[in-house]
Amino acid sequence: MNGVQYHTNLNPDQLDFSYSVSGAITSFTVTLYHSADNRWDASDIGTPSQVVSVGPGGNPHSGSFQFLTAIPGDPSRPYLIVVADPANTIAESNEADNVSNALLRPTVTLTTDKSVYTLMDTAVITAAVNTPNAGPAVIQGGRTGNNPWVTLGNGPTLNHVQRIAGQIELRAYVTTGSVRFDSNSVIVTVQFPSYTDLIGNADVQRLAIEAWNNTVAFARNNAGARNAAGNYPNALVREEGFWIALDTSTGRYLAVGRAYTDPAVHPDAGGSVILGPRPADNPANPQLSNGAAVYIVGSFHTHPPLTYGSVGLSRAVGPSQGDTDADNADDVAGVIYDYIGSGGSIMSGHDPFDPYRFYFSGGPVRRSTPR
Repeated sequence: MNGVQYHTNLNPDQLDFSYSVSGAITSFTVTLYHSADNRWDASDIGTPSQVVSVGPGGNPHSGSFQFLTAIPGDPSRPYLIVVADPANTIAESNEADNVSNALLRPTVTLTTDKSVYTLMDTAVITAAVNTPNAGPAVIQGGRTGNNPWVTLGNGPTLNHVQRIAGQIELRAYVTTGSVRFDSNSVIVTVQFPSYTDLIGNADVQRLAIEAWNNTVAFARNNAGARNAAGNYPNALVREEGFWIALDTSTGRYLAVGRAYTDPAVHPDAGGSVILGPRPADNPANPQLSNGAAVYIVGSFHTHPPLTYGSVGLSRAVGPSQGDTDADNADDVAGVIYDYIGSGGSIMSGHDPFDPYRFYFSGGPVRRSTPR
């Protein structure tokens, strides 16, 4: 037997072999075995046999085993051995040259526990290899259409924290000898945190309460004197706001670009805080090769008390149309702190320490996922 070749790519359902004959041999039997190693012995398991008719022409000749589907793999028997005349029914001068082998093509199957993740989720990535002889698979990833492949770790199971947003392509491979065998490709989506994620986070809650306390304290400290009509003509209020950033190297949320109503205004005027254009992420276009990034994922601002507003004045609580428009333009989830009020509004003269809560601005629920 001269050689065996398992078709690893185009025809995984075919095994070719070549052979040479001498004398008047016109046909012989060949048997295919699954083996734990590259040696033929009694522990090997024979599968199909076929009779080979020697064709015209000189040596070497060729033959093949063909299957209806890909040759099934056996993890404990990764070698395919082809034996000519296994029962030695043909008298030969050398009975030891009738055996040849090939390593069954390793197959790697890549799966993930989900198809959509949020930043800081842990993805369970499994790269199953059909033969242990190939060793564990190397698992790689990259943003689709962007960065070169980055090695994330090794199989069979990898718990990978999602620190880069976007459409992420995953694959795995094993190398046998000098030949590399790739898995299927899996694309997952890693999205930004939602409004609900933001207001449920302890960092965001702490930063928001700090800003709220500052807003209430500023109003109380700048109320001025009350006149005979019960008004505070010199009272000033201001809103406080910042961008909500997520540092995926730590999973912590940060306040970026803190700003205030400038100049401060009388409570009757309402006021607003201008955060300006959404800051760039750091780095500006994060890839898996960066490992982590600081993303701008939301906006936050307070609405001030109406305690020192003109007698009889009221205002609606919650987001204004301007809040909604700003967050739509910036493509971020908007978070607001304002009073609960009664019937959707608050009245002048209310207690500045009245209950308050988070409000959704009405813009995007989350920032759009980059491609």
